[in-house]
Amino acid sequence: MMTSLILASGGGDSTENMPLGGSLGPLFPANYDVVWSLVCFIVIMLLMWKFVLPRYGKVFQERRDRIEGGMAKAEELQAKAQQTLDEYNQQLAQAHDDATQIREEAREQGRQIVAEMKDKAMAESSRIIASGQQSLDAQRQKVYTDLKNDIGVQATNLAELILRDELDDDAKRADTIDAFLASLGDNDTAGVARQ
Repeated sequence: MMTSLILASGGGDSTENMPLGGSLGPLFPANYDVVWSLVCFIVIMLLMWKFVLPRYGKVFQERRDRIEGGMAKAEELQAKAQQTLDEYNQQLAQAHDDATQIREEAREQGRQIVAEMKDKAMAESSRIIASGQQSLDAQRQKVYTDLKNDIGVQATNLAELILRDELDDDAKRADTIDAFLASLGDNDTAGVARQ
């Protein structure tokens, strides 16, 4: 501003005598303005560098640490979740394998039970058939014995009627019955052999 007053009054030589009073042109500020602006800028920059930038750096570092810690924590949680998922899948596969094995064991046990029941049924059937056969044989033998005795008595009665006189003697009667039964026994043995 002072320079413009001096220039306006017509004293062009007086501006050259001022310290740093030379000018580079009408568009550029005077040299002393540039120097003082540069000194103020350097002082402000030094203050910023000394006090403000460390605080911003500290805030940025804390924020970066928080973000990185959060990312690390998220990665850790994701790894734990993946591990838990893998364990769950493994347990699920193990449970599926166990269920398959239990099902197969149950089928095998069922087959064994059915086989045992069939064996028991066959054994019981065989026992019942054998018992029935023994009972039938015993009844056949009893019927045979009863029939033989009955036929003997009937034959004796018939013979008495026919030969009344000869069979009055007990010894003769016993001999006749024994002979008749012996002949029946021979006939029955031959009949059984034919069957």
